[in-house]
This record gives sequence, structure tokens and C-alpha cells, in this order.
Amino acid sequence: MKKVFVLISILVISYFLPGCKSENATQPEQVIQDTTHFITDTSIHIDSIKEGSLTIYKLNKFQTVIVKIPEISSYIYLKKPTRTLSGVGIDSNFALVVNSSYFDYMPADTVTHQSDYYYHAGYFKMHDSVYQIMKDERQASNLFAYNSRTKTVNYFTLNELGLTSGYDLVVQAGPMLIKNNQVDSSHISASVNGLLPWPRTLFASVNGKDLYIIVNLNFTPASLFEMAKLLRECGLFKPTLNVMNFDGGVSTALYIRNHPELCTRSETTLPFMIGVK
Repeated sequence: MKKVFVLISILVISYFLPGCKSENATQPEQVIQDTTHFITDTSIHIDSIKEGSLTIYKLNKFQTVIVKIPEISSYIYLKKPTRTLSGVGIDSNFALVVNSSYFDYMPADTVTHQSDYYYHAGYFKMHDSVYQIMKDERQASNLFAYNSRTKTVNYFTLNELGLTSGYDLVVQAGPMLIKNNQVDSSHISASVNGLLPWPRTLFASVNGKDLYIIVNLNFTPASLFEMAKLLRECGLFKPTLNVMNFDGGVSTALYIRNHPELCTRSETTLPFMIGVK
């Protein structure tokens, strides 16, 4: 049985991986016009690519890439982020690596001799270990819960933490963009930057089991309301859609094996990543 895991690393990588190309990468499959989906908004153009376990959709608005994934293979935590997304992807043979949720930085303490490190900004549980407690945060206003045995996702408010005991990965993130097909206007409006244009990394699910990663490429900005409207009207998601904001801004990063044209900031180093086989 495969489970998500935490990788804590303080190693220094002595080489630099420039972007997301691999010497052994094969040529990407041909991009085709996808006509199997009903498009509510006819101005939205969708191309699709089948790449191994991934189905990739490219939308013309906000340079949005939507990737249907089979599962979360690994949730990676690097206390000292010295490895790039592309490096992690190539070394671990991941089909996809994407930035995950919010993080904070703890500087070194000369009194206690504690070295500097990064940690999750808000609640973070992996299996039976709680690595970080809840944080009162307008942006991270929800909980993302993943069950690696059933490969299903659920979403909770912060006061519903007690309902997450059956999930082996729980992270505080947010806000919710769409809850049960409806735009979550209250959480978006109350968030720190939901109304402002920023590049985004989102996680979506249909009926809790069809899982999707959504990223704006090349630092293309969009508000959360704009992204919610796009995802509701693109015709890819039926019938019960839920979408949560994971992170964004300068943290937005994506590596997709064999598709350098779909990678964005894949040479960056981050403390939290999701890896997909």
C-alpha cells in the first residue's frame, strides 16, 4: 500500500539543475484539440495532452494548466529547501511536482544553537504526527484532508478539525474558491489577496475522488474570483466540484516530466512540494 510521506532534508546539493529538461526525456505527445467537453463559455479554448498517468488541459485564459492526477504520491517537506522542483522530479522519477501550501521561516537562534529552518504556516499532520498546530489566518481559512488508502479528498473549516481524524494528510490552506459547485464568496472576500491578481496554485476535486492540480504559468496573475469563474465555466468539471487555493505568488511553481513548455519556475527551491508518479 503506497502512502504519502514526509521527506525532511538538511543536505546541500552540490549541483544545479537548470529548469525541467532531462537528458533522458522523450518527446512530448502531440497536443490535440479536445472536443469531448461541453464548454459553457465559448471563448475558453482547451487543448489536452495524455502523459502517462496524467491528463493535462491547457486553457487560453490566464495561461491556466489543469492536470488530472491519479493520487498524491508524496508530500515533501524540506526543512532547508536546497533542492529544485525539477531536481526532485528527476531524482524521484515523478511525473509532476508542484508547490504546496503556505510556509514560514524560523531564523537561527544563537542562544539555543537552533539552526534556521522552514515550517508549515498552519496546521500540518502527516499520518499520526502533527508537525504544526493551527494558525489563526484569514488566508488559510480551511483544511485540506487526503486519504492515501482511498485516494480521496475532503475539505473542512478550521473549527471542523475533529472531523479529519480518518485522513493521513491534513494541511491548513485556503481559501476555498468553490464549495459543492458554488463560489465561496465569503472566504474569498475575507482572504488577504483573493481579490488581487496573483499567479495561483489550486487543488480541485470532483466528487472527492477525481483530483486536479491547477497552476497559472509564467507568473500570469488572476484573482480567485476570476479563477473560480473560469473553472466553473470551462466545462471540465461535473458534477460536484470543490476547489481550494494552496499557495501562489512567487511560490507558484510546476514541473511536468517531458513537457518543459508547461513548466514554470521549476528551478526554484521550496520547502513544501507535492510529487505525483
